[in-house]
Amino acid sequence: HFLSAYGIDYDRMAQMALHDQEQAEIADSIQAQQMAMLQQQIDSTLESLDSYIEMLYEDNVQEKVKGTYMILQLARNADNLETLIQDERLFSVRSSAGMAQM
Repeated sequence: HFLSAYGIDYDRMAQMALHDQEQAEIADSIQAQQMAMLQQQIDSTLESLDSYIEMLYEDNVQEKVKGTYMILQLARNADNLETLIQDERLFSVRSSAGMAQM
């Protein structure tokens, strides 16, 4: 190479660029796997609705937030809406929360 006379090793630079690209792809793959695992951990199910509602009555605010989040995840699926609407416990929790704020 013409610029090799100036001490620039383009083959080494190309290898380093390829290595950096491979490292970035590995990091992206790991991040995607971690996100998938996290999503599996937080996937909510209608079978667990009772436990989510119980979380709303906990003294620990973090548990209340988690229960609310899990119910929200259920509500994001249109197939679950009818079941959620018909569950009187959810409306009594909401009513109790509203009364507590007064």
